[in-house]
Order: sequence, then structure tokens, then C-alpha cells
Amino acid sequence: MTRARILLATAGVPAVAIAVSVVLAWLWNTRLPEVVAVHWTNGEPNNSAPLGLFVKIALLLGAALAMAVSWMAVTAWRRGNGLSRVAIGFFAGFTTIPMSGTLGVLIANLDVEDWHRATGSALVAVVSLLVAVVAGVLAAVVMGPVPHSASPSGPADDDLAIGLAPGQRAVWVGATTNRFLLSSVLVVPLVGFVVDQVVMVPVPAWIYAALFVVGAVVTLLGARLGATVDSAGLTIRMGLLGWPRRHFALDRIDHADVADLGLLQGGGFGYRVNPFTGESIYKLRGGPALAIALRKGGLVYVTVDDPAPGAGLLNDLLRQRTRSHDV
Repeated sequence: MTRARILLATAGVPAVAIAVSVVLAWLWNTRLPEVVAVHWTNGEPNNSAPLGLFVKIALLLGAALAMAVSWMAVTAWRRGNGLSRVAIGFFAGFTTIPMSGTLGVLIANLDVEDWHRATGSALVAVVSLLVAVVAGVLAAVVMGPVPHSASPSGPADDDLAIGLAPGQRAVWVGATTNRFLLSSVLVVPLVGFVVDQVVMVPVPAWIYAALFVVGAVVTLLGARLGATVDSAGLTIRMGLLGWPRRHFALDRIDHADVADLGLLQGGGFGYRVNPFTGESIYKLRGGPALAIALRKGGLVYVTVDDPAPGAGLLNDLLRQRTRSHDV
């Protein structure tokens, strides 16, 4: 039933939007010009397209988006990753934008003899947004709560461990620093200087100030990544000031491991999240990373140096927690 709900939410809802757009385009055919306005600037139409071609392209684009979203969602579910109703609703609404935009364009061109006289560009935007929001909410309702396909199992006997004895306490702290990002406070303003001196394009003082602020923010928030494992769980800290901060309590974690992340995996450096697979990535470099599997689905990766002891300590703490509950 879960897969059926996923398909109904991500493909069925956009299919309804497509059907409504097609029916209305057919019913309003005699009230629409052969060439319709499709773009406005300051309320004045400045671009047009043949009615039939415009409708076909928009609906084909919407259908392609719906199929892509459905495939990603079903693939994530089959792999045992948690699915967010919010993410499903958002992407289902996004896929209806070509159809909702088409509906707005049709309404704006109703009963006009020539596309140059079409008004109501604001109406197009309102209709597009409204239909997308309604479709997203409907998809989230249709989706319902989705249980994680794989039940929590806890650390396996052969998973990483450090040999923590019963009653013994330990804390692990790991970190990594991206030296290039650390120097951003100097490198980013240097770009303005190069443009000024080499390309001979004058750079105003306020641009230097803005570049310095950008570099300072990148340095403070993105140059360092730290992780702490203790009896409370896993705490992730970003930046030189240890903020932003995120905490995963021990009862949210199923088990820990070490993974090797590619340099571009997840889309680059910083914080990356995939709403379909449930993956969250905190990354300042490629290479070894602490990998956390959550009990309700999803994975968390943190690229800190020498992550194996952190994963081992987390697994030992989880084993101790399981034994204490069994007693």
C-alpha cells in the first residue's frame, strides 16, 4: 500500500492537474486566440506562442517532472530510506507548476481577439501558485505517514566497537578544517582586488566591504566541522564558533559506521540534504566520514578526521542501552 500511496501522491495528483488543463483548453478553445500571450513585463504581454504547441510542451514537461519525482520517491522507499510527507508535497506541487502556469495563461487569454491585448499577468502568478499549493497539500494528505521499510535493528555484532566496558564512560571528539574556506576572509576580497588591478574594472569600496563580510561569514560558519559522541548521543558543530549546532539523541540512532564520501557527493561542501533518500551530509572535504543510521530512516554523514573511534563508541553506547533495557 505504501508504494501505491507514493505513486498516487507523486504521479496521480499531477495527472489530475494535467487532465484538468487539457479539458479546460478543449472547452475554451473557441474563446482563445490561436496565438496566446505567454509572458508579460510590467503587465504588458511581450512574448507569445501558438496555443496548441504551448499546451503540449507545458503538459509534456509536467508529465516528465512527475515521472522523475515518482521514480526518485519509489527508489528511495525501496532502498529503505524514510520519506518526508513535506518533501513529497513540495515536489508534487512543484511538478504541477507547468500545468498551473498553463491554466493561468489560458485564463489571462480568455475572450481576447489578439494576444497583445491579454492582461492579467498577476492573475497568472496567483493561479500558478494557488494550484501548486493545493496540489502539494493534496499530495501530502494522500501520502499519509510512511513507515520506514526496514525496522530498527541496532548495531550488529561485527559492527565497529571500541570495547567500552559496562558502566564505563567515554567521550570522543572529532573535527576537520578546510584551510581554503578558512582563508575566505582574505581570498574573497582578493577577488575584487584582482578585478580592479588586472582587469582594470574599478571596484567601489562598498563592494570590498561586502566581499569582506561574505568571506568572514564563510570563514566563521563553514571552515570547521566538529562532532562529539558521548552518552547523550551525537552533536555536530559547524564553524569556528561551533554554530550552527545539531544534536542527535542516542534513542534516535540505530547504528554507526564509517563511509567514504566523494568530493562532489551530495552536491558539494557544506550542509546538504536529500528529502527523498533521507540523507543529511555535513561535509568540508572528500574522504572518510562518520555515518549514522537513524531509527526512523535516513543517514547522517559527517566528514571528520579518523571517524572510526566515534562510530565504535556510538555502537558500544547503543549496545549498553539495549542491554540496560533488557534487564
